[in-house]
Amino acid sequence: MRLRRIKVVVPELVALLGYDFSVPEYECTCGMEVVADYKYCPGCGAELDWDRVSKLKKFR
Repeated sequence: MRLRRIKVVVPELVALLGYDFSVPEYECTCGMEVVADYKYCPGCGAELDWDRVSKLKKFR
């Protein structure tokens, strides 16, 4: 049996886009842009932990 180490990262919110700023843009720790549909980063292959991403709050 072989064990493999998996790197897990929490994506960071870098921008809010769209007409009403409702479209978040995320980035991996390696600098690659990622979207919420990704399970792994296409740049470094790390697993993305979307459950630990800080939730957006409504700004008024």
